[in-house]
Amino acid sequence: MSGKFIIETNIGTFGSIIQRFSHYPWFEPKGYNIEPGLTNVSLKKILSVNPDIIFFQTYSPGKIPLSQQLANNRTWQQLKAVQNNHVYEIEQLWHYANGIRMINLMLDKLMPIIYPTFFNN
Repeated sequence: MSGKFIIETNIGTFGSIIQRFSHYPWFEPKGYNIEPGLTNVSLKKILSVNPDIIFFQTYSPGKIPLSQQLANNRTWQQLKAVQNNHVYEIEQLWHYANGIRMINLMLDKLMPIIYPTFFNN
């Protein structure tokens, strides 16, 4: 498994939405990045942030989810989100779509996960 992971930054659709109502630590780097709104980070960098919640996408149909691929990785196991079972796979189309309907779908899914006290009955 590669030592780098693609993270959506604060200028990507997903990141720009989440940073409006929650702490979002992934800022657009100066200099090299994959494309606007995306950057590469190591698992050790993710651990240094140690997020409460992790949302991820696994690309390619039939591919084993990232959380399963990393299940035996010691760094992955140290993450607070992993230890508390707060790792969620999101649909791939979230990365490609950015209209009002898609944003509403994102929020409908994200808000109960991020703020369960307020959005789950």
